[in-house]
Amino acid sequence: MNKKVALSILSATVVASMASSAFAAPKSGVYLGGDVDRYYELRDLFNLTDAGKTKFAADMKVTAFDKLIYVDFDGKGASLREIMNGEFSKVKRDLKETDFEGVYTKSNLDGSNGATYDPRKDAVPGPAGELKVEAVDALNAKEIVVDFDDELDTVTAEDASNYELKVNNTTRSAFTVKVDSTDKTKAVITLGDNINTGDYVSLTVKKTVLNKNLSGLEKDETKTFSFVDTAAPVVKSVQVKGSDVVVTFDEYVKTIGLITVDNIAVTATPDPVLPAKEFTLKDAAKGLTAGQHTIAFANVTDLNSTPNNAPYLTKTFDVTVDAAAPSVSKVEAAGEYKFKVVFDKEVTKPTTISVKKNGYAVNADIQPVVGTSDDEYYVTVTDNGQVKVYGDNETTTNLSVTVGGYKATNNNMFGNEFTTSVTLSKDGAAPTIVNRFSKVVDKGTTGAPNEVFHVQFSEELSDATGAVDTAKIVLKDKDGVRKTVTSAQVVTDASGKKTILEVASNDVKTDGAINAGTYTIDFGTGAVKDLSQNPNAAASVSIVKSTSAQGEIDLTTGNKVSVSNNKITIKFGKEMTAAASNASSYQLNGAPIKANAAYFNGSKEEVVIELQDETIASTGKAVLGINDSVVAVDGSKLNAASKSLVVDGFTDNVDPTLVSAKKESSTSLVLTFSEDVVVADDAAHLDDFVVKVNGTVVGATYIGSVDGDAKKVTLTLPQYNTSQTVTVATYKSDLNTKDIQGNTLKVNTTPITAN
Repeated sequence: MNKKVALSILSATVVASMASSAFAAPKSGVYLGGDVDRYYELRDLFNLTDAGKTKFAADMKVTAFDKLIYVDFDGKGASLREIMNGEFSKVKRDLKETDFEGVYTKSNLDGSNGATYDPRKDAVPGPAGELKVEAVDALNAKEIVVDFDDELDTVTAEDASNYELKVNNTTRSAFTVKVDSTDKTKAVITLGDNINTGDYVSLTVKKTVLNKNLSGLEKDETKTFSFVDTAAPVVKSVQVKGSDVVVTFDEYVKTIGLITVDNIAVTATPDPVLPAKEFTLKDAAKGLTAGQHTIAFANVTDLNSTPNNAPYLTKTFDVTVDAAAPSVSKVEAAGEYKFKVVFDKEVTKPTTISVKKNGYAVNADIQPVVGTSDDEYYVTVTDNGQVKVYGDNETTTNLSVTVGGYKATNNNMFGNEFTTSVTLSKDGAAPTIVNRFSKVVDKGTTGAPNEVFHVQFSEELSDATGAVDTAKIVLKDKDGVRKTVTSAQVVTDASGKKTILEVASNDVKTDGAINAGTYTIDFGTGAVKDLSQNPNAAASVSIVKSTSAQGEIDLTTGNKVSVSNNKITIKFGKEMTAAASNASSYQLNGAPIKANAAYFNGSKEEVVIELQDETIASTGKAVLGINDSVVAVDGSKLNAASKSLVVDGFTDNVDPTLVSAKKESSTSLVLTFSEDVVVADDAAHLDDFVVKVNGTVVGATYIGSVDGDAKKVTLTLPQYNTSQTVTVATYKSDLNTKDIQGNTLKVNTTPITAN
């Protein structure tokens, strides 16, 4: 069904709906999504000027059926696709947030832009939090994997600005994100600097990460974990590519002492150089006969500060003999001045490339396609003097192509010269705005904000001098007041493509941050151009700077949470409600906090929590959790990262206990404690332990630590028969045995029987 028929159906629907009159929420109208993001109020459709009708028809023409939402006067509606597939009265329904793409710009009667409106605010709330973070953990010292419950939208999931990473409460910004190519429910974060065993990691995943259906998280979600890696590297796979060997480990390896193939040392240096997870050993398979071979690695270490070492690893791999010459599989257009040549196997760069139009040569350059394995090459063509790739007024061109001088990398066999033809077409499409990826971005690098608008386009833009016409870019605030555009420049997106126009304005910022509100950026025709010099058509985009960041409380910076003598001090910086001084509002390492007291200290901006004895099992760090109920008097809430903090400075206040005893010999007994203890060979420490053999008290003559294990203590006893029962107890109230922090051994009047 074509657009004219669709427009007829829509017109009939509008007329039929005029009989009903009720409160409309969302507002009644025709909402055009996709790259248009405009809406026309129902009553306005009958009063459009000629210019307005022309604009409406143009907007309809480029809007897909399922991107057009019709809202009746009663607030119910459906997509045009639903209307076309059934009677409107039967398909119309309550509209959900997810039916609408975002903020729409109202069309005035003459087709010009009016105010902006977000129908999602008046729609039925959609399924909140359709996407969920199931787990966050480290694959190794260099990679963190985020497990979601649904396949991801690659654009938002691979945007590093949608994640906040902290290691030991220090922000890390040097990382990249990629969706796992084999499991699209996972996002893998590759760190610039590795983490080490014992590091506490906090990752906040922002709700702007979307699933494949463009539904996000219910709210920003923070996960914390302690990184522990005690496993040495393992070889996952070994592959032969030509005469090279490609090795993949399960984690990044830092050093390898020796590599051999069939017990012969490999002299090639890994490429890329270590540390790496996958690398190539050039010519390591050269001269190997067909069949199975063994590669060995000695002393392989990982990235840990105290490296895990694999003393000796081996892996078998197969070498096959390929006696076939390479050939060209296909030649296909890849742009208006570029085509791709695909081979059936990896080949060297062809030395012969001839491209002709009507028998006359044009300039041609051939280069491998980045990211492929030398089996795909791009050929770029340009005018050769009077021989033009495209003639005057031509939008397509037919070229004859000859490729030769290539050989297979695995057997050095040359392929036959190949001749074919390819048709290229000029890019006649204008760049359009991609509304859902246009946003406010902070490009500050020193901690101080420097926010700008990023407007995403449907294709790469030209950044040549004069390609961006700032005079044709108009920035307006929510009241329609024009604001000065300080600069506009083309920048790269997350994948390195120049699809983003960065618009800056000092007129809408305070201390580097864009003031909260809704902004409209109007682009006149020719404000930007694509790589083929096609100018954009006049268009607008609305970008909302949320107020959600204002009023947030951030405890992650400036030493706002500290510990001294197991007293936690929290400096909120705002007057807090009573919940902040309630111990039940906090957790320590996931368990309800045990406090002697929790109270406001000096003012309601600072809280002190005094921990009970027997609460901190080890000196150092712990995770402090804070409930959502802890809010400021003015309604400010903690940001996601502040609700789960790794805090240092805790002191072990748990007394050690005697856990077990073992008859080491007929004259010695080894005692094991719950933690490391300190003893001295003197009467006071000997007196701490009451040892009985078959009920008879025997006096120990020596006490001392066991080498290599501070949790164990040995006692020397008079010779006894090991078949008899031996018990140990600690009766005294003034025991001398203590742990490293000085906590005294617990009294244990119930004797422990030695085994």
